[in-house]
Amino acid sequence: MTKVLKIAGLTLAILLEWLLILVIFLVFAVRSSWVQTYIARQATTFLSKELNAKVQIGAVDIVLFRYIDLKDIYLEDPNKQPVLALKHLYLGLNQFKLLQNKLLINELRLYGGKVNLSLDQEEGRSNFAFIEDYFASDQASSSSTDFQVQVSELSLQHIDFSYHDYRKDTLTFGLDFNRNLHQKCLVLYPINEWEKLNKKLSKLNRLIKANDVFVRKFTGGATNVEADNSGRLLLPKSLTDYADIKSDLKVLGSNNVIEIWDKKLYDQFLSQDMDIEKLAEDVLGNLNFNDGDDE
Repeated sequence: MTKVLKIAGLTLAILLEWLLILVIFLVFAVRSSWVQTYIARQATTFLSKELNAKVQIGAVDIVLFRYIDLKDIYLEDPNKQPVLALKHLYLGLNQFKLLQNKLLINELRLYGGKVNLSLDQEEGRSNFAFIEDYFASDQASSSSTDFQVQVSELSLQHIDFSYHDYRKDTLTFGLDFNRNLHQKCLVLYPINEWEKLNKKLSKLNRLIKANDVFVRKFTGGATNVEADNSGRLLLPKSLTDYADIKSDLKVLGSNNVIEIWDKKLYDQFLSQDMDIEKLAEDVLGNLNFNDGDDE
């Protein structure tokens, strides 16, 4: 009996040893790029069938709680229209708080390729809503807070970006670029906003020299542009020279217009020492927010 127990104990020890070796191997294997890529390809094959839409990932490199690096990503909607076609997608993870229902992304970087976003004409649903529908739960969540995703910085490099809202009529005459009067940046006006501004400028008395000079200088720098067949806008060289735009851009929504900066100049602008409290008081102090929308 003692001999049987010794053999059983030795067998169990050897089994545990091999199990430990297997666990260590799996831990290191899962951290290797080729294993992660294999798992990702199996997952995208499964998702393609489930979503009835093509999903592809060429290569994956993940360091848990630090970053996710995806290469050669392709996604199309169920109508076989491409949504994403990227050479490189990088997510730098700042914190990953699943227990707190939060995913905090330090940096989201898209490099090389196309991003096509649209809203359909019938219901205004986005062309990636089928992904939301697939992962949405039929049961009400028991959590008191929704899952939150926060992105600190979004970087687009060598990206053809297009956005279409098919509920709205296409503007025939494109967009107008002009120079910002106070900073070295460009201002992009939708044609309807540019026409509103010009209507107000037309009310100025041009017999007054200051009015005449201002209107001529302001409107003289404007350039009408139209998107090409790929949805791209060509920035005129005279305006890029004015704004010292080199390679990296900063695109900002500013009320009813869009500002386009050279990234370094924008960072310099933000670093300026300004008394924001005093500025807010001067600008907003006498503004009546109960007046409603003004034309």
